[in-house]
Amino acid sequence: MSPLRHQVEAELAEVLVVFTGIDSETDTLPIGDVREHWSPEALERKDREIIEVENFYRQPATEAATRLLQLLETPF
Repeated sequence: MSPLRHQVEAELAEVLVVFTGIDSETDTLPIGDVREHWSPEALERKDREIIEVENFYRQPATEAATRLLQLLETPF
């Protein structure tokens, strides 16, 4: 979604900035297939970090997603 913020109207771009920030803050966390290449000990530490980040960003992400849906449902 991050690249889209440069191609949409200002109000949509503001909402997408929330997701850009989350992506930027979490891009080093191992998710998906890359986890196969991590040691169990490192994954244990990163999994705790993932839980903390999810808890921290849950409300802003939910609010941004709700606003995004509202904006996209509004006829232009």
